[in-house]
Amino acid sequence: MINGNSTYEESVIGALLTESPDTFPPNIKRLLQYAPDSFDDKRFGSLAKIIRDMAATGKPILKTTVLRHMNGGERLAEAGGKEFIDALCRETVNIDLAESDAKSVWENFKVKRTQSLLEESAKAVADHPKLAASIRATTAKELQELDNEDRGDRLTIRRPSEILAQTFDDSDIILGDRLLAR
Repeated sequence: MINGNSTYEESVIGALLTESPDTFPPNIKRLLQYAPDSFDDKRFGSLAKIIRDMAATGKPILKTTVLRHMNGGERLAEAGGKEFIDALCRETVNIDLAESDAKSVWENFKVKRTQSLLEESAKAVADHPKLAASIRATTAKELQELDNEDRGDRLTIRRPSEILAQTFDDSDIILGDRLLAR
């Protein structure tokens, strides 16, 4: 683990709980996509997953709405409890500084995820040598996905107000739940 990674994670989650950004900066967005695994501290990972789920439904991301969403119980305990969340929100940085910290958290996660994928692949090939080519291809794809900049091929979190504010022209085509825009 990179020294001080917990401080960076705290910065990211604290900023999200206090600023409620309309859109997430790229590194924060990637951390949310892989949450809770992208955080070393399971409390921050749990909060990140809740934030991602709430944002996907268009709910505002603030400490009070997150606490209400968790509705006490086990989810609140996983996230460190109300006192932990209150303390997290007392001393935060702005979203731009948190994005810089998110880059460090993301790089740390990529290293851990790469190690995990390679270990899992080695075990899978040892257990099923006839499937080595398929295992290799799947592993390569997952490793490449870690290096891809956000190209819209993963989860995109948009609030309903953002979708309604978008403009479309006659060349745009809607096919079921997909929009083909030029």
